Amino acid sequence: MASVKRCNSIEDLASRLSRDAGRVPARFLYDMLRGIYESRSLNLTDIARVLGENIGLHGTHKRLSRNLARGELSATVSDQLLKIGARSVGQDTPLIVLMHKINKKYARRMEYLATDDGYRVCDILAHAPGSDTWVPLLTTLWSRRAPGYVSDTHEVRQATDRVLAATQGKGLFYLSPYVLPQKVLRGLTHDRDLRFFSAIAAADDTLIYRHRAQPVAELTHLCKTPFGKMMYKVVPETTRGFFQEWRLSTTELSIFTEVGTMPVRFPDAARPLSLVVQRAKGQLRNDTLAMLSSEPQLRSRKPIMDLVTSYMAISDVVAAHIRGKEKYRPADFRVFTYERLQLLMTLLNAVLFYELAIARSIVLSERMISFSPHEGELERDYLLPPAIALARC
Repeated sequence: MASVKRCNSIEDLASRLSRDAGRVPARFLYDMLRGIYESRSLNLTDIARVLGENIGLHGTHKRLSRNLARGELSATVSDQLLKIGARSVGQDTPLIVLMHKINKKYARRMEYLATDDGYRVCDILAHAPGSDTWVPLLTTLWSRRAPGYVSDTHEVRQATDRVLAATQGKGLFYLSPYVLPQKVLRGLTHDRDLRFFSAIAAADDTLIYRHRAQPVAELTHLCKTPFGKMMYKVVPETTRGFFQEWRLSTTELSIFTEVGTMPVRFPDAARPLSLVVQRAKGQLRNDTLAMLSSEPQLRSRKPIMDLVTSYMAISDVVAAHIRGKEKYRPADFRVFTYERLQLLMTLLNAVLFYELAIARSIVLSERMISFSPHEGELERDYLLPPAIALARC
């Protein structure tokens, strides 16, 4: 992804995010971003301790808590951050949508908190194919108990609308049941104006092909898959050794994947879609994956393979993003109002933006699936190509 121009530090980023916000909010924003980054925490006491002001720790804590109540600052910061990040989004840049929960199991005084359900968070990430980093464009937090709550799908759709407004309609949303509930995934794919590429939530879903409704499971058998490519998948596994000892070994499997498409549409809509079928053939198992694209004219190898390869990177990017986020212990927050928590999550997203797009201190170091053999000493179910084996000698 393109780097952020004229931004070399947390202070530079805070200055850009607080334009026209006033002197007091600007100082608060810088203190919070620096405090979160250096303390690796969302706990205000930890943040106050890192700032080391010449006043009592309680005084710093109280100032930060008071300024967190500036609800308007949440929209200001997220809009500015989205505006900066949108510059790295091209017409077909993958935009990954994911949902996760933040829970406070023993909390009783948190506003709108369902103790058995927590808060919901939606993150939207921009990831250029083949890149080892990504840009966290937007994060939103909501409670199912909050006034005005409609549904999770509604909240996610509002987030995608904000991203599309910032990118001027650029970007292709990648949706996966791995990171989205089935209801949300279906709601987004049935949206008539959203450009997307998605796995199909259930094999018994029905699509229209040649004016006849057919289950997805039947269509996957009908679809021809003329395009093929070899891929390599890393599978960590535990095996039993001598003397009942356990050891961890990692195997790399060679899998030949075949891909093809066919024109379809939803039964209740006239919008043309493409059913994309991927068949993976390996020594251990054969898998068939059915996916759906809003791009109707998929007839040649390159656009189809570009979609599939970008989709296969979703799990790697999401796992790395969640790991990076968890380093800041987001569930350790101690604020009691909903508005404060929403701003706190927005500030965490700004810190992650700094780490990813400016400092480049978080990168995608592990890829489970690659189109060339992975580096390292792995147990393989195939022989390395001669040129690669010779280069590694």
